[in-house]
Amino acid sequence: MMQLPSSPTTSRILFLALLFLTSAAQVLAQAEPDSLVAWPGGMERDFGELSERGVERYDTFFLQNPTEEAFIIESIRPSCGCTAVDYPKEPIEPEEVVAIPVAFRCTKGGYVERHLDVWLSHLRTRERLYVIADCPRR
Repeated sequence: MMQLPSSPTTSRILFLALLFLTSAAQVLAQAEPDSLVAWPGGMERDFGELSERGVERYDTFFLQNPTEEAFIIESIRPSCGCTAVDYPKEPIEPEEVVAIPVAFRCTKGGYVERHLDVWLSHLRTRERLYVIADCPRR
């Protein structure tokens, strides 16, 4: 059987290695898994080919809290003025599903892709939702 030398330097190295491994394990345990948010019905709404411009179209995104703690939607920012959104300001409880209605109006012709940046209180990064449509040219 191999025996490690028992010098003060070896003890310090082993202590530092153990400290490093413990810290790394804590960081990995705090990493954000993919299950911190769920979007039943998907993260994209396709309005398809629209027959006229300037008319608002409506759809709804659904957000589910799959965690064990409540969180809030801090903000939702549309990428342009052709997209409007309303969202609940109250905490979203564990397993709760909330509706996020969105309105879209074609202002340009052709294929249009807009996004909504969703900032949630328990995530460090944004979630991005998409609204797409094929708008008529003039």
